[in-house]
Amino acid sequence: MDTPDSGAGAPAADPPGWSGPRKPVVGSYFPGRGTLVEHTFLQGKRVGLSEGKAEGKAEGKAESVIRVLTARGIDISARSLRHIHACTDITVLDLWLDAALTATQVDDLFTTTQKT
Repeated sequence: MDTPDSGAGAPAADPPGWSGPRKPVVGSYFPGRGTLVEHTFLQGKRVGLSEGKAEGKAEGKAESVIRVLTARGIDISARSLRHIHACTDITVLDLWLDAALTATQVDDLFTTTQKT
């Protein structure tokens, strides 16, 4: 069978005796080709990774605040736990972590952020 060399996206040669509609050949996807789909995918992946890292960092800092308070024997209410876990602002969590080192009660953390 003598078929022309068909590149990606070029119509394929019909088999002998074929009378149906012609369909373009969909080229295989090879990473690094710089397609719009690839560019968009990689951009979304970078954004997702960045957001995931920030979220993980915030969760880790919140756990550190709780760990310091617990190690110091300070009671933490369920409401305060939810408040600490809900915080995603790294700057606020850093303030709370610093305050947890000297706090006498969990509310001391929250008054620290109200002063700033």
